[in-house]
Amino acid sequence: MGLIKRILGIFSGSTSSSPFGPGRPFEYNPFSDSGTEPPDEAGWYRVCDAAGDPQYDGITNDLPRRLVEHIRAENIKLGEKFVYKVAKKGTPYEQLRSHEVKKIERDKPPRNLRGGGGGRTPK
Repeated sequence: MGLIKRILGIFSGSTSSSPFGPGRPFEYNPFSDSGTEPPDEAGWYRVCDAAGDPQYDGITNDLPRRLVEHIRAENIKLGEKFVYKVAKKGTPYEQLRSHEVKKIERDKPPRNLRGGGGGRTPK
């Protein structure tokens, strides 16, 4: 159904309301330094185990900083990947938060102990 909606959107001239640009998420393995290292940007990220199953979903205003925090807290383990999408410039926090909550509700990653955001608001 998603493909049909996108095709219809092309013909109707509507644009995507996604907070991210087109394309698939980038993958980065911080232990082997393989993949595409995240830029100093805001975005959505996911920690995936070796089988590719989501373990944690989140949003951040600084992808590399958040990756380091997860490594220090041992929330990303050897063999796991940091999967991410960079947010479009000027994307409102509320839109990123909505995306995060939808991903958590859909995939139920086991390391997300709350429904996303942890009650925080942007600074």
